[in-house]
Amino acid sequence: MRRHQWALVARKLDKCREQYTNDKLNTMSGKFSEVATNQFQSQVPEDQAAQVLEQEARRNAVIEAVINSMRGDHEMLDQILRPLCEW
Repeated sequence: MRRHQWALVARKLDKCREQYTNDKLNTMSGKFSEVATNQFQSQVPEDQAAQVLEQEARRNAVIEAVINSMRGDHEMLDQILRPLCEW
């Protein structure tokens, strides 16, 4: 890929990261509000939620390992993927 193509990919990734952060903060704000006013009701039993959380943690670890292995392939790719690992 050419440098300007890498820059475009990096900008798109930054835009996605910003949108993800905004969505995450809005969701967390709503849930914290529900907890603070004693209106929060879990839609998943606690033991099932723990299993889902563990599965997601394993999946994220695999994704991060793949991304980290790709980062060494190209300097621009490293610059693009580094923030992705920080999410």
